[in-house]
This record gives sequence, structure tokens and C-alpha cells, in this order.
Amino acid sequence: MSGSLAALGAPAFGAERVIAARRDPKALGRLRGAGGTTVSPAQDGPDASEQALADAVSATSPGLVLDCLWGPVTEASFAALGRGGEHTGANTAHM
Repeated sequence: MSGSLAALGAPAFGAERVIAARRDPKALGRLRGAGGTTVSPAQDGPDASEQALADAVSATSPGLVLDCLWGPVTEASFAALGRGGEHTGANTAHM
């Protein structure tokens, strides 16, 4: 729920593009309907999740990755970001 709220509110804070990754297809549908780019990482395992997320961020590195629970989605996100090499411009930190 908190991730969905963050994704829906991000444009109000200046986000030009929101990529949402969730295991719940209904929640993804709502986010897609609100204009977000959605990725369903539960489809075909971690390699497919990593590839889907890498494709979603291939044009522009994200300014923020938010994950409220940690788990397979986050692991795939950081693996996808790591594909861009050391100089992607992404500043990643785990809090």
C-alpha cells in the first residue's frame, strides 16, 4: 500500500516517470491506469525480473528506488541498475 501511494504521489513532487514493480497484478493495473510504467517481477523468476526492470530503466537511470519491504523485487532492481556499469549516474543507498 505505501509503495502504491508513493508511486501515485511521485508526479506531484516532480517525477517525470514512475516505474512500479509489484507482485499483485491488480495493484499494478491501478498504477498503470494512473500513468505509471509497470513491471511484474513475479512472472518467470529472478532473471526475468531483472531483465524486465533493466529494460524499464535502460533509457534513463532512476533518481530514486523505493522499496518498503525488501525482497526479490528489490534484489532484481539493484541487479538491473548494476547492469549499467559504474557510471550510470544512479546514487543507490539502502536505508
